[in-house]
Amino acid sequence: MQEAVSGCYRLELYPDETGADAEKKRAEWHIPEYVALESEPLTDWPSLLQTYDQVFVARTLDQAGAARATPFNYWRPVEADVLYVGHPGALAGLSMTLRIVGENLEGEILAFTDVRPQAGGTGKASAPIRARRVECPGTGDA
Repeated sequence: MQEAVSGCYRLELYPDETGADAEKKRAEWHIPEYVALESEPLTDWPSLLQTYDQVFVARTLDQAGAARATPFNYWRPVEADVLYVGHPGALAGLSMTLRIVGENLEGEILAFTDVRPQAGGTGKASAPIRARRVECPGTGDA
């Protein structure tokens, strides 16, 4: 699977059922515009490697192609055509569960926090997302 999905993707959000602006959600959740899914195995987090058989490097990229520390650092297969992209941090973050659809990925992005939610809140919010395969920003490599 890693060779099939390795590459750069532009993350595209969709308006939610209320018609809310997707770019406003991108800003509020700190969703990056690009992510690179590498075929390189992740070696830095022993706890992840003990839990899952296959874990690979993911890099959050800015528009110039520079890697950022968060929100995405790894990806792993979940099923034959489904993968999980996340960050092995605690307290708050983003994760994506994505299905391979042609050369793109589609699924859900989840924002979560361990901070005590407001009355009636869950500390989690999700939205549909598409990861469209693109040339890697700043390099021209796909």
